[in-house]
Amino acid sequence: MPSFAPDTWTLPQRKVLLGVGVLLCAYVAVLLLRNPLTVTDPQPVDPARGLALADRIDPNTASAHELAVLPMVGMRRAQDIIDHRTRAFARDPNLPAFAIDDDLLKVRGIGVAMLNTLRPYLIFPDEKLPVAAP
Repeated sequence: MPSFAPDTWTLPQRKVLLGVGVLLCAYVAVLLLRNPLTVTDPQPVDPARGLALADRIDPNTASAHELAVLPMVGMRRAQDIIDHRTRAFARDPNLPAFAIDDDLLKVRGIGVAMLNTLRPYLIFPDEKLPVAAP
């Protein structure tokens, strides 16, 4: 019966493997030093989709597509806003569902942080837009 030696790699082969491993580690280290994985600070002033809106919108009359363009909203939350608006209109058709911006907190999935993000993009029935001077 043939006997197998416990060492299948010769000394020169081990040296080559060690050299390749060291070179690979050095290459990865150089890549990480040249391209650090950091997030830019400060964050951009304008939101990512800020220019997609032509003007402020009224959540009492906006469509799902108009609401979905708002930052952090999306189609699902836009549909939740419309569902809440429909239920509020069924209770009292003479009152708007969202008279002030804090009324949006009643919609499932909208919290204080999201409301603070949405405020610059919304207008409500009691607000007047500033008129530009001629």
